Amino acid sequence: MKYFLKQEEHLQQICTQITSTVLIQKKLLLNPSLTVKEWLIRLKEDTKPLKNFIIKKVQLQYTESLKGLKQAKIT
Repeated sequence: MKYFLKQEEHLQQICTQITSTVLIQKKLLLNPSLTVKEWLIRLKEDTKPLKNFIIKKVQLQYTESLKGLKQAKIT
């Protein structure tokens, strides 16, 4: 019983930490009837960048890295 009560206390602290650090708009995703794990999953899915954004970012990094390369003279 002691272990269970300690676990419940920790979960309550985690919930408090999450709700105090999340933007107001994201708090709408945090239904009190859900578990902490479900909260984190919802937050992760809602805040991850779009696939197209990632692809464009990688392409830009690639073209920037090519600009730094210079042809070396071979003797």
